[in-house]
Amino acid sequence: QELKIGDVLIEPYAPRDKNDCFFLMPDGLSGFTGGTTDRGEQTARPNGDGALSVDGFLSAGSMTIDGGITAPTPFDLVEKINRFVSVFTNREIEISAKDEVGHYWRMARRNALPTVTRHGRDRCFARFNVQLWLPDPHYYGQTRTAPSGVRVANYGSADAIPTVRVRGPQPAGYTVGDGEGGEIVVTQALGAGGTDVIDLRTGWVLRAGVVISGAVSKFQPWTVPAYGAKVHTFTGDSSLVSFEVTDTYM
Repeated sequence: QELKIGDVLIEPYAPRDKNDCFFLMPDGLSGFTGGTTDRGEQTARPNGDGALSVDGFLSAGSMTIDGGITAPTPFDLVEKINRFVSVFTNREIEISAKDEVGHYWRMARRNALPTVTRHGRDRCFARFNVQLWLPDPHYYGQTRTAPSGVRVANYGSADAIPTVRVRGPQPAGYTVGDGEGGEIVVTQALGAGGTDVIDLRTGWVLRAGVVISGAVSKFQPWTVPAYGAKVHTFTGDSSLVSFEVTDTYM
């Protein structure tokens, strides 16, 4: 129903009554969902037959977008082409799609600048094709936020990695966890009005946007299972912490 590349809106089909838009060709979008490979390994068993299985991992994906651009005048067409190409000067590009079920997004990088071709004598129409690389094999949907002690769900098909936000004051530091063995202990005090952001994907604790070092005595991360939920724990006032979980798909 809707596709956006950066801030450029792409119509889902060729327009019948519009002469000023970006649109997809039939089957012009591939690789937004799925399209990744599950790679696995095995290692020989010492002093034994057969092999041991090693956990697999999802590889990066690729995505192709094929579409068209229409404009009321040749001058407007050139402007729209330049606007479209300018999106791909960014190092990372957010691609979002909306359908009748929900709103999804993922990050991409270009393989090359888009190919844009103006067609024949029709100086108000151009065709574009762009190939993107998706370093993260997952795509994402709705984000839910809950304090400690409240169940927060992941309705995706892959494990979700939470983000934790802790607000001050926390004069003696604090501990957050999932109640099932996952635990992060921050020993550095957090003043009133301050906020720590803990990204379990990277292991970083950000304070005022800066990574703080030497303040974490234990870092045992956790995930929220695919199509599952968890109740998180916090040593302080539950109103001063929030756990964010984004539906994660593969």
